[in-house]
Amino acid sequence: MVSYCSKEHQKLHWPSHKPLCLCLQNLKKTLGHDKYYSQFKLFNKSILENKSQVESRDENKCAGTEEDSQNVLKDKSEDFVSLGINKLNIKEETCATEKYLDESIQGKSLNIIGFDEISSTNKTSITTQGTSDKINELDINNADHSNKDWIQYKFKLIHHLESLLGRNLRNVEKEIVLKPNCCFVCKQSDIDLMTCKSCLSVNYCNQHNNAETHVTYCEQYTLSYKINKYIVDKYLNNSFAYIESISNFLEPFKYDNDLEYYELSEYTSFYRTLVFLFKFLKISRKCLTVHVVGASEYECSPYSVYLWENIFHRLTFIDTLAIKFVGFDVSSDQFDLRLCENCVRNGKTLSIECHQMSYNSYIDAQRGKDNSIHFDLIVAFNAGFHEYENHINYNTWTSTLHYFLKIPKLPVAFTGYTKDEIHRDTEIIKSMALTKDNVQIDFIIEEEVNAEASEKPRIDPEDGVYYLNKYISCFY
Repeated sequence: MVSYCSKEHQKLHWPSHKPLCLCLQNLKKTLGHDKYYSQFKLFNKSILENKSQVESRDENKCAGTEEDSQNVLKDKSEDFVSLGINKLNIKEETCATEKYLDESIQGKSLNIIGFDEISSTNKTSITTQGTSDKINELDINNADHSNKDWIQYKFKLIHHLESLLGRNLRNVEKEIVLKPNCCFVCKQSDIDLMTCKSCLSVNYCNQHNNAETHVTYCEQYTLSYKINKYIVDKYLNNSFAYIESISNFLEPFKYDNDLEYYELSEYTSFYRTLVFLFKFLKISRKCLTVHVVGASEYECSPYSVYLWENIFHRLTFIDTLAIKFVGFDVSSDQFDLRLCENCVRNGKTLSIECHQMSYNSYIDAQRGKDNSIHFDLIVAFNAGFHEYENHINYNTWTSTLHYFLKIPKLPVAFTGYTKDEIHRDTEIIKSMALTKDNVQIDFIIEEEVNAEASEKPRIDPEDGVYYLNKYISCFY
């Protein structure tokens, strides 16, 4: 499943890759197949819209030994059995998220039964419901599989790996599973494959080598590949320089080329969207506080938090800005931010806090310190509220949305990847306000294209491409 351009790089990456590699070996033994996807063959014509992809090349394949796998996992094998890792019901999520532990089981890294507010950048998450749905119980011999079946099958693999590792997979590790090296049409992986010469992101077997099934997205796939290749080529031997290029991004900024612009547009989209909201809502106070709910690593990673200083550069009337990131996918670190000379000279103050907890828990904790909580705007980037409407027992967004609706005259904004997703999220808010909370709300921005969205296409494991913060809604 993992390939390298050379033996040298394979050895260099081994310390980092080893735990995942050994778990992949263990999973292969559990499934009883040499290929993870070999039994999943889709013949239904409807799956031609599926956009699974990975680059196919002659590369050095990584494979740890079964003995290594057993040695590293033998101490945990009884725990896996007792926790019933096969008793899973996985569903795909379009809201790009990590999974979160229910408050009643926090601290038990493998006993995962629920979610909380979600992170907002990777279109993957897994819902577990304790049913006896084993990973290899999917009827793989049924020829009438849908694209959804294929997606769910990959999510089962992700959850199995996370159960074995006792942690969430990193984004790049999830891509190993979500973008398998298999035929774009029939999903076979244990055969010789040919790669699309244009985008280098989609593979075909001999039988389907003339299929033009991804022509709609081939151009965006090509751009995505070029952006990623540019970043790798430029920063391969100096990853710190890449981090520094992001953290030092201060407007006005001169881009080296269009590819760098597309890459950085993803990181800058968050603060640019916030600036747009301040202007649209005509918020002109000098001291502002913003709550970013369901925050992800993109908004508040140690190297991207510095980007938020650019709000001062765009809105010069703001003197003090406090941003509170709340969610389970944020670090609990507090940051000592050093502003640019111009901001220091003008007396600007930026404070950023990260709270690794549910939003309800955060609000309760703040009320314990001070009975009154003051803030000016709530934002949920790429929220995906709709993904949990059929999972009542695990939908902790519901209580958070109820809180949003109870606050009078406070603007709440949320973004989405696609038109369909932002529409479904907006309808959930409207339905809750009308039927459950009996409150009157006013959508001042409703399912509109966000001019400050990311311009970097991301290959969607479900369908086509998507862009961070592509659509936006906002209500009082």
